[in-house]
Amino acid sequence: MIFTKVFFIFSKILSFAVDPFFWIIILLLLALFAKKKYRRPQYLVSALILTFVFSSSPIYKITFEYWKIKHEITHQKFDAGILLGGMISLGSSDENILFNEYNDRLLNTLELFHKGIIKKIIITGASGSLSSDLKEADIIKSFLIRIGVPREKIIVENQSKNTHENAIYTELTCK
Repeated sequence: MIFTKVFFIFSKILSFAVDPFFWIIILLLLALFAKKKYRRPQYLVSALILTFVFSSSPIYKITFEYWKIKHEITHQKFDAGILLGGMISLGSSDENILFNEYNDRLLNTLELFHKGIIKKIIITGASGSLSSDLKEADIIKSFLIRIGVPREKIIVENQSKNTHENAIYTELTCK
């Protein structure tokens, strides 16, 4: 259990450290406070280049198209589909769900369910926050029931806080 907590904290630190915005801020701070004044313009130019690269719409579109998953039409049927969490904001509740940019996970899962490609929906995820007790899977389950998905077609795993734990706890839930 200690390994999963360490892994969780490490994954949060790593995701923060690879965020371009983090490095832009670091470079701007270096530009302001560098002891060697001749380095300041280098840091500032680097920050501006990173800002341009990561905020440029054409560059974003090219990169997005490269990483975009190509969906294949399948005629296979599956016993269940796994719906990963991470699609609602921390301020969400059963009565007021605040969806974020990952809500396509829910929409794609509902499409697969209604087309009969998956027979059941496994919702996995608590909260990816270190400080929240939010049980995202429970909130999504309530939502699915409200929109007509039969309760017996929903399996919930509400302990995982990251993708690694999603896999571990989902396997345990399905045994």
